[in-house]
Amino acid sequence: MRKSLFKEDFREIGFSMKPFKVDGFLKIEVAEMYFDALENSSHVFFLIDGQHIPFRIKELNESPYLMVKLEKFDSSERVEALTNKKIFLPNNECPVIDELKMLEKLDIPAWIGFDIYDNNAKIGTIIDIVEMPGQLMAFVKFQEKEVMIPLNESFIYEIDSQKKRIFANLPEGLMKL
Repeated sequence: MRKSLFKEDFREIGFSMKPFKVDGFLKIEVAEMYFDALENSSHVFFLIDGQHIPFRIKELNESPYLMVKLEKFDSSERVEALTNKKIFLPNNECPVIDELKMLEKLDIPAWIGFDIYDNNAKIGTIIDIVEMPGQLMAFVKFQEKEVMIPLNESFIYEIDSQKKRIFANLPEGLMKL
């Protein structure tokens, strides 16, 4: 009997960019911590119309960019339909990660799209992460404006990758700046 895969059974590992040249390679961005899992996987999943659709990996290439070639995609025109999409692997193929340690190895796309909470109250969604001198800053949509929130271990106390949530105890007054 075949096991069904549900939305919760997948982990987002990166996103697709654009076709590379004309032979069907697709440039991709993958969080560093998932690269080995991608190398060992026979399939990659794209979120299309709310469904995780599997595509068999024909070739993975790191030069000059990280690129994937999928079976039956032999031209840039065919692979164009997969540009700008989130990429997933089944959870059982992904490493178990101490997520607070991710702060040390944060690959910038990893937390974009996560909701951030201050004392269990949702503040907003991370729309960008920028490295600034001394720390990473998350740009968060909050009450019709963008605010910057420092991403550091002294504020963050829990990360839930499955539900894409980050819980923090932020300094009082930070959201008023």
